[in-house]
Amino acid sequence: MLVPIFAEVFAQTGLSKSDIDFWCSGSSDYLAGRAFSFVQAVDAIGAVPPIMESHVEMDGAWALYEAWVKLLTGDAEIALAYGFGKSSGAELSRVLALQLDPYVLAPHLCAAAAELPLTEPDLELFGPASAKAVDDLDEMARETAARRRAAKVADGQV
Repeated sequence: MLVPIFAEVFAQTGLSKSDIDFWCSGSSDYLAGRAFSFVQAVDAIGAVPPIMESHVEMDGAWALYEAWVKLLTGDAEIALAYGFGKSSGAELSRVLALQLDPYVLAPHLCAAAAELPLTEPDLELFGPASAKAVDDLDEMARETAARRRAAKVADGQV
């Protein structure tokens, strides 16, 4: 899907793959219903020889933003930002609702917080409201653990 599009971009701009200092893709694995779908995009751009590449989980607008930041900071002179995706195989209203469902979201947030807990310097970066968010995450973790334990007790596992 992307190979012919990149070929057209190069033909119209006179650039080649080796001219691109930074590549950034944006797509939603969540909406696509599969993990790491962006890896196929890396295959399309050809990561050999090694390139500076990034992927943002959302859409092409976020990819454009990250590429713009790379240009502003001087980390790249030429950046190529692109977005791609496919329609979800599920009913869109259910998929979109699930990403905010506390019973789906809470375990994921708790797992992320357990993998890499926020530190005091992190809280300073995210501003004064971040302390409340961390407290809320801690509360969610306790509630999630309590629900899991109650389910095990009800099933006679404990």
